[in-house]
Amino acid sequence: METRHRIPNANSPELLARLLELVASGVRSPRALTEALGLESRTVRYYVQAALWLGLAEEDGELSLTSDGVEYVYAGSARGRVYARVVRAHPFVIELLGRSGGRFPELADVEFLVGREEPELAPTTVRRRASAVRSLISPAIGKRARRNDEDRQLGLPFVSTPRLVDAPAPLGSSTAEYDPDVYRFVLGALLDYGELRLPQVRALLDHAGATEAPLGGYVDLAMSRGDALRHDEQLIVSPGAILRRDIAESTASVLLSDTGYRRWVIARTEDPLSPPPPEVARYRAWDKRLFGREVPPEDIDRELDRVLMDRSLASFPVAVPGEEPLRRREGCFVDRWEQEGLIVALPPSLVQLSGGVSLINSLLRKARTGAVVGVPDLAHRAVSVHGGLLAPGETLPRSVPDTRSLRLRLLASSPYVTMLIAMLLLHRRQALPVSLSMWHGGWVVRRKRQSLGGFLKVFDAFALSRGWLPSRRRTGGMEAARLLDVLETIGMITHTGDHVVLAEGFFGQLRREAEEMELATRLEPMVEAMASWIAAVEPVEDL
Repeated sequence: METRHRIPNANSPELLARLLELVASGVRSPRALTEALGLESRTVRYYVQAALWLGLAEEDGELSLTSDGVEYVYAGSARGRVYARVVRAHPFVIELLGRSGGRFPELADVEFLVGREEPELAPTTVRRRASAVRSLISPAIGKRARRNDEDRQLGLPFVSTPRLVDAPAPLGSSTAEYDPDVYRFVLGALLDYGELRLPQVRALLDHAGATEAPLGGYVDLAMSRGDALRHDEQLIVSPGAILRRDIAESTASVLLSDTGYRRWVIARTEDPLSPPPPEVARYRAWDKRLFGREVPPEDIDRELDRVLMDRSLASFPVAVPGEEPLRRREGCFVDRWEQEGLIVALPPSLVQLSGGVSLINSLLRKARTGAVVGVPDLAHRAVSVHGGLLAPGETLPRSVPDTRSLRLRLLASSPYVTMLIAMLLLHRRQALPVSLSMWHGGWVVRRKRQSLGGFLKVFDAFALSRGWLPSRRRTGGMEAARLLDVLETIGMITHTGDHVVLAEGFFGQLRREAEEMELATRLEPMVEAMASWIAAVEPVEDL
C-alpha cells in the first residue's frame, strides 16, 4: 500500500504541527527533518505518513505542503478550526463518526476500521495504530468544522484590460491646453508608470474622456516644471517629481507648486500694479480654478488664507527642473538593485498578468507590429525605470513560453514584486518574525506583533533606504490588494486566512528547479539586506 494511504502510527497533533512548520520553512529531506525534530528517523516517518494521510502534505520528488497544509501552518489562532475541517473531511473519519453517531469514537470502533483497511496487520499492531489515530484526530472532534467564507479566497477574475489611473471628475469636458485638473491626471499617470511615450499620454487622456485636450501644453508643463525628462518620444518621471509626489494629491497643490503661477500670486500681494506676465490669461483661468472666481489684488491674501487652511504658501514645494541628467539603467532589477538612484515603479498595467500567458503574448505580438498605440501595457519597454515585466533596454521577446517563465521574468524585473517575494522568503524561513497580514482592513508588514505599516509604504521606505526613488503616488494607481490578487492568480503567493504566504509550488521551484534556483541565488543578497533592515526599522505609516 502507498505511504499516503496507510493509516499512520502517529499520535501527537502537536508534533505533526511542528513537522509541517519545518516543511513550510524549507526543511524537507528525511535527514534534515530528523535532525531538526531531534527524533528517531522511524518516528519522523510516522509523522510524514500522518501528514500525507490527512492530505496536509504530498510527495513528488520531495515532501511539500498541500493547499490545506499551507492554510493550516499559517492559520494562526484559526489553526484548530482548519485542522478540524481537514480531519472531518477524511473518508476514514467520516465513516468513523458515522459509526459513533458523531461522538468521539470508542477505541473498538477505530480498531474495526483499521483492521478492515489493513487486514495484514497483527491484532496488537491494529490496537496500537487505532490508539494512535484516535489521539491524532481527537482535537478535531467537537471543533467547529465549517469554513468561514473569508478563510480563503476561492477564485480570482481574469482581467484582459488594465485598470488605469483614476480620472478626476472635470477631466471629460476640458478643451483647455493648460487645464490644471488634466495636468494633475498626467502627473499622476507619470508617477504610476514611471515612463510614458507621447502616444500613450494621448491614449490615457482619451480614455479619461479628455479627447479634446491638446497634448502639447501638458508636455510643455511637465518639462518646464521639471516633472519629466524627455528621451525622444518618451517622458520619464524626474527625481524631483518623485520627491514632491505629494502635490499630485490635489489640484490646488499642483497649482501652488508651479513656479510661474506662484510668482504671479505673490507679486499681486506685494504690488497690485505689477505688470502681468506673458502667461496672464492662463494664470487668470487658474485663479478661477483655485479660488472659484477672479480675485482682485486686494482680496488675494484673504482668499489664500481660505484656500491654504492654516498652511503657509512656503509649505508647498516648488516644481523646478533639476540638474540631474537622464541616466540609462538597463538590465534586470535583480542584478541592479545595489545601485543607488534607481527609479522603481508599480505600473497599473501589472493587472494584465491576470490574463495569463495568452494575453501577454498577444500584447507582445501587437507591440512587434507597432500597429496599435494605446494605454501602457505589459509589452511597454522602458528606457530607465524598473517597474514592469520587461527590463529597461531589453529587446522585445517574441513570447513568454509558460507561466513559470512569466513568474521568473516578473521576479527579476518588477521591483515591488521582487521586494515582496524577498520578504515572504524571510517569512517562510522563520529566520525573522516577519509576516504579511490583514490588519485593521489593510495588508501590513508585521514584525512579531508590531505593524510596520502598509506593505507598499514599507517597500517605499526600504527603497529610500537603498537610495532608490519610489515612483508611486500616495493614493490611487496600483492598489495593494489588487497586486496580491494578481500574484495569487499566477501562482506566486497564496492567501490563507488573514495572511499572505509564498505559494507552496513556487517556493518548491525556487529550491529545486535549475532556473528558479539560479534566480533565487541572485536574489539572496537582497533577502539578507531586507532582513537586516526589517529587524531595525521603525514603523513607517507616516512616511
